[in-house]
Amino acid sequence: MSRHGHVLSARQKTIKRDFDRLVEAVGGPKRAEGCCRVGRKTIDSYCNPNTLDFPPFDVVLDLEEVALRVDGFPQMTRLAAANCGHLLIEMPAVSGLSLGDIHAQLSAHAIAAAKVIKGICEALADDNRVSAEEVERLELIQALDEAMTVLAAMRAELTRIAEAG
Repeated sequence: MSRHGHVLSARQKTIKRDFDRLVEAVGGPKRAEGCCRVGRKTIDSYCNPNTLDFPPFDVVLDLEEVALRVDGFPQMTRLAAANCGHLLIEMPAVSGLSLGDIHAQLSAHAIAAAKVIKGICEALADDNRVSAEEVERLELIQALDEAMTVLAAMRAELTRIAEAG
């Protein structure tokens, strides 16, 4: 319960927690104030689970731009996307691939997809279920992320080709 008698929802608690992690990723509140338009006291209030103050989107974007070099970010944008039923995938840089490179991407995707399928089949083999332990041990989420990243690279390249005419 906040000091004003309000109870934060689970989503609000997650926002506060993730914003606090973002602030720490940029080097703490003192460094964060130099990266966005609000001061340290305001940043502290956005992190404080006992207030109903939440960071505006531009502040989140400013800090995430700095934190992009830290693993796991942009987690606030990822949270916003997930809240709307979307998955945030980093778009790879497009470099003007040759036909051979596209073949290599197709091959990489086939390998990544096969790893996902193999892992899921392995998890299902014993009890026809995929458990949390199996997801972790078989690194299924990481395998899916790898497959989606390859697909995102292929999408970016094909978009570049289509836009170039």
